[in-house]
Amino acid sequence: MVQTYSKLEQEFWEHNQRFAELTELIGQEYRRSQTILDNIVSSKEHVAKLAGAYNPLLKEQEGSPNYAKILSKREYQVFLLLAEGIRPKDIAEQSGLDPRTVSSYIRRIREKLDVKGLGQIIKLAMEHGAG
Repeated sequence: MVQTYSKLEQEFWEHNQRFAELTELIGQEYRRSQTILDNIVSSKEHVAKLAGAYNPLLKEQEGSPNYAKILSKREYQVFLLLAEGIRPKDIAEQSGLDPRTVSSYIRRIREKLDVKGLGQIIKLAMEHGAG
């Protein structure tokens, strides 16, 4: 016996299938953007470590906060990129993140570090050798 569907049922299943496909694509793009962000930060951390090995002034000061432990991984990545002078809009574009996501990370960084604005975040990062 052949199952027949009404036109409405067929449209429903087609849209449902398309929704599933789009959801998977969004997930893939999100994972890709996180990989890009990881690579950017990893490269910057590597360069900072190399620079610190040759310049004792760039090494972390004793007693300074360990921001990598205070902030989540993603917040710390955004923190490092801000310290490099990269604008939030550019962080979003380079990493494939929504600008609102980057804004949320910055808001949480401000809350965790108890600072009022972006300038203070950048200053803290640069003072403690994160940038």
